[in-house]
Amino acid sequence: MIDIVIPPQYDAIDGVRPPCETAKLFGHDLIVGFFDRCLKDQKMHHALLFQGAKGIGKATLAFQLAWNILSRTKKGFETPDFSSSLWRQLMQESHPSFLHLTRQRDSVTSSFRSVIRVDEIRQVSKMLAQTSADGGWRVVIIDSADDMNRNAANALLKTLEEPPPRVVLMLISHLPGCLLPTIRSRCLPINFQPLDEKALADALTHCLISMPFDIQAAQSKKILTRAEGSVRNAALLATYGGIEISDAISDLLSGETLDYTKLNQLANALSLKEAVIQFQQFCREVLAIVADCARNSSFNNKRRRADEWAYLWFKIEGEIADVEAYNLDKKMFINILVERLFYNFKKLTSKGQ
Repeated sequence: MIDIVIPPQYDAIDGVRPPCETAKLFGHDLIVGFFDRCLKDQKMHHALLFQGAKGIGKATLAFQLAWNILSRTKKGFETPDFSSSLWRQLMQESHPSFLHLTRQRDSVTSSFRSVIRVDEIRQVSKMLAQTSADGGWRVVIIDSADDMNRNAANALLKTLEEPPPRVVLMLISHLPGCLLPTIRSRCLPINFQPLDEKALADALTHCLISMPFDIQAAQSKKILTRAEGSVRNAALLATYGGIEISDAISDLLSGETLDYTKLNQLANALSLKEAVIQFQQFCREVLAIVADCARNSSFNNKRRRADEWAYLWFKIEGEIADVEAYNLDKKMFINILVERLFYNFKKLTSKGQ
């Protein structure tokens, strides 16, 4: 058995298989069928934009498509041979015709950077400027393209404008609207939909290493319902106390009065140094609650209420970004946010959403 050292990823979850180790793809049959035809016809667009919610299989499919392209199969899209030397090279990011770009560690702080910088994107043009050793295809995955800063995005644009032959660039995006329009216009959009409940349950059964996933358990039903079709969301709910956090927020917001004792307990727990992922879970849950209120108001033809909820969503999202970017006091932020959300929730729902 050969030990494989996989480069650390900024968004890895302990106990969950990363995309490069995921042996199966769940859902997305139409997309697989499209690439099956592309591979059989030996025709592939030079720039693919994989767009959709985070954690629904975009990176998994990107790695499997990379294997299919570099293995030169003419049989169509196949499940990769995970015992092959090619797959081991992709996992280790050591294949000369493959480049996987994501956020890198800062050499000074050892923490992951918040952006993909222009220096990393220049690796793309450097690799593509060289002739392929075997005259074959070259594949680049950028995960996620949303993380590129302005200089990095402009550097990539030059490559997209004049791509060399036999090159496929796969850009993974959770928020394609944040990308430069000129980048989007030069890519073939591949739209990924959230997984249905069966595909999500199957994916969790496969991806959770540290714990079994029993679809019949009451806790599992909650996870599948609240994950919004995302394997990543479901894994976080299952492994990082996400259900407990979600229940605690719902309990606080549903009371007749705000229970400040419970709020302080929640804020204390989520502001601990080792609770980074739990804090992110809290933020995601709060935004999901506000987004649901906006959608419900819109469906009920209450446009003004929907606009108020939408404005609140964008305001909270910006505040969350500031807390993480400037390392602000999380305990104070949680207390203020829940208190404000509680009273906004009461005020807006009392008007009938």
